[in-house]
Amino acid sequence: MKNEDRCRKISNLVEANKSLLPELLHDIQFRRNKVRIGSVLIGLSRRAHAQAIYEYFVENDIALLKQNMYLAARLNLASIGESGGASFDTGEPILVALLSDNEEVIQKVARAETADLIKYRNDPLSNFSHVYMLQLAIRGDDDQISRMIEKIARNGKKPLRTECAEGRDFYSLLLKSDKTGLESLIQLKHAPLNSTDPIDEDFFSYLGVLEAKLCWRRGIPVEIDHPLIPMELMPVKPLDHYDDVYDFLKPGWMPPPQGLIGRVSRWFKT
Repeated sequence: MKNEDRCRKISNLVEANKSLLPELLHDIQFRRNKVRIGSVLIGLSRRAHAQAIYEYFVENDIALLKQNMYLAARLNLASIGESGGASFDTGEPILVALLSDNEEVIQKVARAETADLIKYRNDPLSNFSHVYMLQLAIRGDDDQISRMIEKIARNGKKPLRTECAEGRDFYSLLLKSDKTGLESLIQLKHAPLNSTDPIDEDFFSYLGVLEAKLCWRRGIPVEIDHPLIPMELMPVKPLDHYDDVYDFLKPGWMPPPQGLIGRVSRWFKT
């Protein structure tokens, strides 16, 4: 896709999101008993994710990308345990946290747990094991990563099973700090794979960006020459300040009265 076409596409998505924002914010504050709170929070997170892509690829503002990725990560974390909230069945919550360069949300995402993640993370045939290994890599739990590699080598899906058995998979190379091997794997195999997320499918290689960012975080400055891996985002450079934006994400926030009592209270205030 041409750059002007992909920029127009994300711009249209961001514009459409603006019309949905007031309703989502109203639901999260005043209709908490009527909606699936987790779904609303995920909707707000997805909006922030799209805004981040727009700010960087259209407006060329890396600081606003990091701020919006931070906001998306905060909303994902807030949704855990709520109806319709993040399940961590994909690494998208980890991707947005990593690209924020905010260590607090990165560490929280690396330790996040959901019922399904706990249940399936040790199953080498499950996508939850992929998410779990991303978490382990952030946490620096190399011993558990090694055990997971062994599980996949025995019972995983091909061709990853063979790669793990032969030490050619991403995590084996990461544990060995094999910069040349990592660059070759990401450049030739993973960078060309577009994200399947409609928000960033025209801008990112999901797997390539995740892997390259993890390498940089672990002190392995891989260099990848591919349009789907923006190398400017790989160095870890946190902002001086991050804004929670929404009051309901700030410490001590209490939801206003709900239902009829809340409506009457707001009527008198106006």
